[in-house]
Amino acid sequence: MIKILKVLAITLFLITVLSGCSSDPKAKAGEEGGRCFDDGTCKGDLRCIEGLCVDLGDMADYPDVDPADSIPDSETADDENNDDGDNDENGDDNPDLIDVCGFDIEVLTKEDMETILNCRTITGDLSFEKTDFEEIVLPYLEEAWGYFDITGNPKLKKVSLPKLEYARVNFVINSNPELKTIMFPRFQQVGGNFLIGMNNSLETFSLPELKKAEDGIYVDFNESLKYFEFPKLETVGKELIIYKNSFLESFSILELESARNLIIARNNEIESFDMASFIYSTDITIAYNPLLPTELAVALVEQVKENNEYFDEEDYEICENKDSTVKCEEDYDWDWEEDADENDDGCADGTYACAQNILYKCEDGIWKYVENCSENGLTCDKKQGECV
Repeated sequence: MIKILKVLAITLFLITVLSGCSSDPKAKAGEEGGRCFDDGTCKGDLRCIEGLCVDLGDMADYPDVDPADSIPDSETADDENNDDGDNDENGDDNPDLIDVCGFDIEVLTKEDMETILNCRTITGDLSFEKTDFEEIVLPYLEEAWGYFDITGNPKLKKVSLPKLEYARVNFVINSNPELKTIMFPRFQQVGGNFLIGMNNSLETFSLPELKKAEDGIYVDFNESLKYFEFPKLETVGKELIIYKNSFLESFSILELESARNLIIARNNEIESFDMASFIYSTDITIAYNPLLPTELAVALVEQVKENNEYFDEEDYEICENKDSTVKCEEDYDWDWEEDADENDDGCADGTYACAQNILYKCEDGIWKYVENCSENGLTCDKKQGECV
């Protein structure tokens, strides 16, 4: 019947977000992630950017950047809308600002960070892998054109990209065990996939301005995640996968109208979701969510049926949720973790794993993306360590 798990893309790479964004949708005014006070200020050292209280990190480590002068507060942003100048908004008072940084970079040290700190656009691949950073703050970055990867950083607690609007390829935030805060208050579109997975301290997040993902969105294997929302997301070109978030209770994607494939599976604590605008899909799977009322899943399918006369029982599977009497035809238990060793990093060097037809190899205790087998019409084979 439905075999889509073999052709999905959890590309360790996926992507996007925007204005008013917060890791805590319920953050109080003046606090990090919350709205600014009416006078355009925030508590402590937080800065008011586009109406959102943002911690720009310890900018003293980067002497070329003066956060007090080069990052606009809400009053500056308001002035921009009412006069003919936008210098403050764009950071033009920073003499070191660089419009285009045309290179690939693997950021490992503070010196590497200084290389890109003043970039508005980075045209090459940008990666933060296995660093000792506790924070990643890029105050001027607006566009990332290459693969954007934040993976396997054992001490990382916060990622703040206050001006990022667009990621052209894939955006991956993966395997950062201490990550608790992601703040992308302007992020609107990702040209490839957006993945947020295996961040086991992340409890909640919101991407308030994200409108479109050209390929897929994957929220999976986040052990502490309880709630997330994409309040303005309208379109997902391929897959929307919400999988194995052990403590996820609810999520909200109110404006989403379409996703070619939708999977909500093996989220042990989920009790509700809100997808009020969802009207188009070619394949839906809602399975193995023991606390999710079956009638909620059925209602979503009926919502799609009303708007798509060709959508029928061959195009969806609802099984083994709360009060369900229907047994699943597949176990929907992907083997991502089967190759994991007992070490702290979760995998044994030299082993391979397949997840959603993506091949990964464990190097230095971290799962690293190798190849998307679906792109070439092949099947991931972890025993051979290749697409066949």
